[in-house]
Amino acid sequence: TNSSELLAQGKGRLTYIYAWLACKDENYQTAYEIVHAESNVTKENLKTNLKLFTLLKMEKTVDVILRLEDIIENYDGPERMRNQKPKFCKEVIQLLVKAVKESPDKEHVS
Repeated sequence: TNSSELLAQGKGRLTYIYAWLACKDENYQTAYEIVHAESNVTKENLKTNLKLFTLLKMEKTVDVILRLEDIIENYDGPERMRNQKPKFCKEVIQLLVKAVKESPDKEHVS
């Protein structure tokens, strides 16, 4: 197993701290892998925001848009619990807006 998997196994809150520290060190790929390996569903909004943040920092705008489409699809419909709405942090939204404006791939981001 690699270090990302070890950090994510049963670490809960520490997983997100490690992921954020990796982001602060501009090691976005490692941060994404740490968060991706985490299976704690009670921190879904935090996990989602960290995933989107790392993808945006790695300039994977199309991947972010596809992930957002998945989120919308998963949170839509009668199976969604009433208070189970996705929440996005301001920095993620700002990065996304900037990435879409600067993206050369206008077909996928429009």
